[in-house]
Amino acid sequence: MEGISVIIPCYNREAFLRDAIESVLAQEYSGPIEIIVADDGSTDRSIEIANSFGPQVIVVKKPLNCELNGAGPTRNRAIEVSTQPFIAFLDSDDFYLPGHLARLSRALEDHLDVGLVFDESKTLINGRIFSFPYPKWFAKSPCAEFMLLEPLPTTNSMMIRREVLGQLQYPFDPDLVHSQDIDFRLRISEKYPVMFVPGCGSVVREHEDRSIVKGKGKKLFYYDMMMLKKAIGRYPYSRRIVKSKKAKLYYFLSISEYKLNKFQASLFYLFYSIIQSPGFYLFKIKERIFKK
Repeated sequence: MEGISVIIPCYNREAFLRDAIESVLAQEYSGPIEIIVADDGSTDRSIEIANSFGPQVIVVKKPLNCELNGAGPTRNRAIEVSTQPFIAFLDSDDFYLPGHLARLSRALEDHLDVGLVFDESKTLINGRIFSFPYPKWFAKSPCAEFMLLEPLPTTNSMMIRREVLGQLQYPFDPDLVHSQDIDFRLRISEKYPVMFVPGCGSVVREHEDRSIVKGKGKKLFYYDMMMLKKAIGRYPYSRRIVKSKKAKLYYFLSISEYKLNKFQASLFYLFYSIIQSPGFYLFKIKERIFKK
């Protein structure tokens, strides 16, 4: 049975880090599991908590002269010291569910041509766990175009082969402060088959201090568009998919402006979204009606 490196990027997560690590240690998996906590300069007790697990957890501290911040560069530093043939990820404020690592590693062992496998995640909101299943069309035939259109799967849900990384210029793009996880799985799916493995393997914990919550609005839009520009420069994505992606990005920017009471800007971005791809809105309406 192949070994797995589980990479946990961390920045000031003393409230959740222990739960994350313990959820990895609780996995029923007979092969070796290497847990790497990569810290991004925490000022709380995060490193102390990681070290409290002893040799079960490898702690990678941020170099003193390093100016690369965020989950992407932090994951890259952990990947550099990882040793196992399979690599999985877990955000420091989330946790795995039973069976996750065994299920995904078995899929990679059984399908040698596949570069990335993934299952589903649940979401913890105000103490309650909710399921948001993938669209059936996405789970049935995941590919680069579908992954560009839908921001799926979550990083926690993925497992990849180490040799896949050798085909990438870098694991997580340091230019992308946001959306580097989307870019990462896109670059893999552009080169390798990817596969959905039925089951829920992790829980995403929503809370006020989560970076994705803070990153909404024009800043997130800027990096999403940068990610999109890089993607269409690498791979022959269809014009329809690219326009649908732009429609989604402008739609979410419209929602963000609306929440800031910038109603004129919100209407402008919504109008521009519809102009980009009227068909995208028709598709989403059909999807809701027929539950596809």
